[in-house]
Amino acid sequence: MKDKKYIITSYTSPDIDGVSAMYAYSELLNKLGKTSHYYIDGEPIKEVQIVCNKYMIELNSISEIDDSNIIIVDTNSPDAISRNIRSESVVEIIDHHVESDDIYVFSNAKKHIETIGAVATIIAEKFKSDNVSISRESAILLYYGIVSNTINFKNKVTTVRDIEMAKWLKEQCEEIKDIDVKEVFIEKSKIDDLRSGIIAEIKIPFSNKSLAISQLELVDVKEFIDKNIKDIKQVLGEVKKEKKLEYIFLNCIDIFNGYNMIISESKGTAELLEDVLNIESNNGTIVTNQIMMRKEIVSLMKEKWEGIKK
Repeated sequence: MKDKKYIITSYTSPDIDGVSAMYAYSELLNKLGKTSHYYIDGEPIKEVQIVCNKYMIELNSISEIDDSNIIIVDTNSPDAISRNIRSESVVEIIDHHVESDDIYVFSNAKKHIETIGAVATIIAEKFKSDNVSISRESAILLYYGIVSNTINFKNKVTTVRDIEMAKWLKEQCEEIKDIDVKEVFIEKSKIDDLRSGIIAEIKIPFSNKSLAISQLELVDVKEFIDKNIKDIKQVLGEVKKEKKLEYIFLNCIDIFNGYNMIISESKGTAELLEDVLNIESNNGTIVTNQIMMRKEIVSLMKEKWEGIKK
């Protein structure tokens, strides 16, 4: 009988958490005697390339998906993955997000879903519990997956497990140093083209497409906002018109100081956010006292959204 082959993938244009999980889980399965490859759909986000360049890690994704056994990491939504994947081919899902309403389409999949800071934590735990040696590349990628997703352990989703596995990964690879993490975050914060940077991070969380949110995770957010506020509002206004949106805002997260500055393009958007977040804005800008991710804002907004009249 021919050995089963596994292909591990994530959502289109994955972040460092998704890339690290598919890279490392493929390594783990191969070391456990199961033929495995990983497939990156689309271009990974900027942070992935920064980490790979810094540590000279080469990503060798296969070029296309076939009818192998598919494993999905860092998402459980059928809408987020490549359209070339047949739902019945998915045999496993490993994720740290709340279950999608459509997860039932993956009827053949074993599901390992836990709401913790990073899916990289779950993969690292598998290496440790199975007593399998981990490569420097997987250790580095998983570590940055945890650090990035937990916003340097300041995000409310951070758990003891995330912290413990980040520590364990550092012990497996002496190249991982705190000073290098800071350098990666600083490099990630550099935005050469403001419009492209904002547009690249835009998500439209509601099916009626009336609202869009861009999210940037930066070092020294206040300095960035003070320098670019006029241009930010101009870009938001242009995108709002182009996409025929009713609401649009930019959620900026300060990586090291642990707070948000949320920029609204219009009075209507500012009022919506004030109502949802129960925080007053100052000229369309809301400042939080702790990190609030885009998905948290969307969750709070869902109840209000039903009452918004187009």
